[in-house]
Amino acid sequence: MNFGLVGWGNTSGNGGMNSDIARLSPWVTHWLVPDHPKSPIHQPYLNLAKTNTEIVHCNLDKKSSSIVTNFLDKVDGIIYVEHPCLKDDINIVIEAKKKNKIVIGIPMWEWWPLHKNWALETDMLWSVTDFTYTYLKSLANVLSVQGYMPKWRNRIIGNRWGVNLSDFSFKPKTRANKFVFVNGNGGYNLRKASDIVFKAFSKEGAPPLLVYTQQMDRLATPLTDNIELVHKNFPDRNSVYEDGDVFLFPSYWEGLCHGIYEAQACGGVVVTSEQPPMNQCGSNHLIRVESFTQENLAGNKIIKAIPSADHLFEVCQGLYRKDISLESKMGRINIEKNFDLSDTLNMLYASILSKFEKE
Repeated sequence: MNFGLVGWGNTSGNGGMNSDIARLSPWVTHWLVPDHPKSPIHQPYLNLAKTNTEIVHCNLDKKSSSIVTNFLDKVDGIIYVEHPCLKDDINIVIEAKKKNKIVIGIPMWEWWPLHKNWALETDMLWSVTDFTYTYLKSLANVLSVQGYMPKWRNRIIGNRWGVNLSDFSFKPKTRANKFVFVNGNGGYNLRKASDIVFKAFSKEGAPPLLVYTQQMDRLATPLTDNIELVHKNFPDRNSVYEDGDVFLFPSYWEGLCHGIYEAQACGGVVVTSEQPPMNQCGSNHLIRVESFTQENLAGNKIIKAIPSADHLFEVCQGLYRKDISLESKMGRINIEKNFDLSDTLNMLYASILSKFEKE
C-alpha cells in the first residue's frame, strides 16, 4: 500500500516530523505540501525528503482541486500529523473518503478539533505516547456518549514516537557544565515555561544558562546576567545539542516531547517535568508540579501543569559540574532501544496493513 503525506515542510509546526516520515517510510510515496500562512519557504525539510518522496505543492483552495484529485489518485490513503492543514474550500480528508482512501492521523495529546468532520472521518489514530493512548481512548468514549461516532474509536494504535537517529550524532558528555534551555517555537502562551526557567536561574548560586529561541514573543524576559540568549533558527537540529550537557524541558505541557528524545540521542542529560507525557521519556531528573490551571489552546481548554521553580533550581544546582558520563551513554541507549523512529514507523505500517489490507 502507498500513502500520501499531507502537511507543511517548514521549520515551524510539524515540518520536521513530516520530513522524517517521508524519509524513513518507503510506503509514503507522495507528500502534498500546502502553503503555510506565515512561512512560504518549506526548507530544509523538503530538500531532505525529495529524494525519497514526490513533493506536490498546493494551496488547498478551489483552484487546486485538480492537484488534490491527482494526488489522491496515486495513493491508497493519506496520513497527517495533528491536522491536515485544511482550508474551508477543500476538505482533503472528506475528498479522500469519497475516493475510498484510508485516512491515518497522528495526533498530539491535546488534540480534538471539536466537531470537525474530517477528524471524525479519520480511520485510525497512532498515539505518540502511553499518555496519548489513554487520552484518545477516553476521548472516543466521551464523543460516543455525545452522539459523535469517530471511525477511529476502535483503531487507536501505538504508544511511541522517536527520532531519526541518523540525524542526531551521539557526543558523550562527561560533566554537567553547560545548561541549555531550548524554547524552540515556544508554542502557545510561553508553554515551554521560560518564565519558570528564568525564575529558577535568577536565584543565587544558579549555573550559567544558554537559551535558544526562535520566537522572542513566546519567551519570558531573562532576569539575570547569567542567562545568555541566542535568537535564531536551527534547520540542522543536531547543532542545538552539540555544545550543551544538560537540557531543560520543564514545559507546561507537551504533545510529542521531540526535544527530549533529540537531546538524549545526542548524549545530553534531560531535566523535565513529572507530568505526563514528559515523564515517560526516560529522564531521571523530574521537576515536581506545584499547581494546575487551565489554558486555552486553539479554542479548547487544556490542563496546564506548572512546575516548581524552586525544585528546578535545586535539581540543576545539584547536577552542576557533576559526572554525567554514564547517564549520557544510557540516554542514547534508551533512544536506540525505545525511540528509534524507523522502528516506530515500521510498527505503524504493520498496524495499517493489519487493520485495512483485508477490507
